[in-house]
Amino acid sequence: MKSINIILFLFLFLFLFTGCSFYNKGLDNNFFLNDSNKIALVFPSKVVGKYGQDTINTMISYMIHNSFNFELEVFDSKSQELDDIKETFDNINKKKFTNIIILYTVDALKNLFKIENLDKFTIYFPLINKKNSNYYSSKIFYGGLDYKNQIHRLLNIDNNNNSIVYTNNQLTLKLNNYIKNSNKPINTISKFDTNSISISKNFSNKRFDNTSLFLNTSIIDTSMILSQLRIYDRQVNKTLSTQLNYTPLLLSLTQYLDRKNLLIANSIDPIDSKLQETLSILGLDVQYNWVNYSTLIGIDFLFNKYDTKLFPSKIQYNQVEYPVYIYKTNRYKFKKVE
Repeated sequence: MKSINIILFLFLFLFLFTGCSFYNKGLDNNFFLNDSNKIALVFPSKVVGKYGQDTINTMISYMIHNSFNFELEVFDSKSQELDDIKETFDNINKKKFTNIIILYTVDALKNLFKIENLDKFTIYFPLINKKNSNYYSSKIFYGGLDYKNQIHRLLNIDNNNNSIVYTNNQLTLKLNNYIKNSNKPINTISKFDTNSISISKNFSNKRFDNTSLFLNTSIIDTSMILSQLRIYDRQVNKTLSTQLNYTPLLLSLTQYLDRKNLLIANSIDPIDSKLQETLSILGLDVQYNWVNYSTLIGIDFLFNKYDTKLFPSKIQYNQVEYPVYIYKTNRYKFKKVE
C-alpha cells in the first residue's frame, strides 16, 4: 500500500514561504491534532490518476491558507476492486483516520459499501453526485456536479426546438438522456464523428437551423463543431453546453465568431482571493476545475465540523448544492449572463 505523509512537506513549505511567522502562528495553540485535523485521501491511481496530485495540492493549499496543524495521508488503492478497497481501509483503520476524502467514481460504490463498519468513517466523494448513488448514510457526503440541474437550467433558455450533438461516452450519453426525458421537442440527435465525410454530412444540411443545439461533447470536439457550423453557415438559434466546456481552452481553440452564440452552464463560484493566491503557488486551477473546487468544499466541510465557511455552496441532505449560472464569452473571457 502506497501512502504519503504530507505534514513534513507542509512544515517545509510554510518555513520557506513565511519564515519565522510559521512558529508564531502554527505552534502557539491547538498543536495536538484532533480527529477533525486528521484527513485521509484515497484515490485509485489506475482510474483517476490524473486527479490525484492536484487533489493533494488543493488540500495542502487549503490548510496553508487556514494555518491549520494537520495530518494528511494519501492512500493509493490502485483500483476500485473490492480487495484493493479492503486493503486500503484496513490501513486507514490501523492509522486511526476517521475523516476521508475519496476520489472514487460511482462504479466503486457497490464494492465500497461491502466494507465492514463503514459507518465509523465520515466520507466525502468529490466526484460523485448523490443522484447517481443508491447508497445513503448520515456520514456519507457527495460533492459531484449536478449535470441534470445544469441541463434543466439550459432547457429554460432554449427555443423549444432542440437538437443534440454528442460523442459516445458515459457522461455525454447521460446528458442526452436528461434532455430526452425532459419532454422538450427534439429536432435531431447526431453522433459526432471526426471523419471528414461525416462532418460534411452532419453540417452541410439544414437540420440544425433554427434549433437550440446542445453540444454534449468535449472541448476539442466542441471547437471543431463550432467551426463547422460557421463554415457551413448554419443558422442555429443558439448553442448550449454544460460544465464540460467551461474551460479557458474554449477561448484559445475557437474563434470569437464561432462561439458568439454559445451559452454555457457553470456551477463554480469565485473563491477567497488569498486562498486563490495560495492555490496559484502550487499551480492549481479552481476557477475552471470543478474537481479541485469540489475538493475544497469537502475539506472545508470536514475541518469545520460539517459546515462550509469559505464557500456559498452548502451541503444539504448530504450533497453539495451547487448554483447554476449561465455564461457567454466575449473575445477574451467568460462573462456571466445576468
